[in-house]
Amino acid sequence: MADSINIFAQAARRKLRFQFNGPLSVEELFDLTREQLDQLYRVLSADQPRGEGLISRQASPIVELKRSIVGEIFVIKTAEAADRANRAASKAKRARIMELVAEKQDGALQTKSLEELTAMLKDEEAQDAADAEEAGVVLEDDC
Repeated sequence: MADSINIFAQAARRKLRFQFNGPLSVEELFDLTREQLDQLYRVLSADQPRGEGLISRQASPIVELKRSIVGEIFVIKTAEAADRANRAASKAKRARIMELVAEKQDGALQTKSLEELTAMLKDEEAQDAADAEEAGVVLEDDC
């Protein structure tokens, strides 16, 4: 993580701009999709010299910094997407479990006799009245 902070600090100090449908700041790179980041990374990679000798093969430190930043943002966005997918799957699983619990509760109530259900209903109404009295609320009949 220290390297990430370092490259972003370098970008801020150098006021780096990236050419992608116009000039973009580092902050604006976070608005790009992963596919757009990949495309930008490919453009930056294509800008690298392809000479045969050691001297002509040295990459521009600015281009390397830009590639590092785009790569880091890509990694961050990929992790965020995975986290969102995991949270959505977890939420769906919890909803399904709650649905099954409700079905089980309904099943348990359906096995009760009419007398048991009537007694349970009276207990619930009495509890509601007691709660309302404690809260100072006047209940109206549902009739």
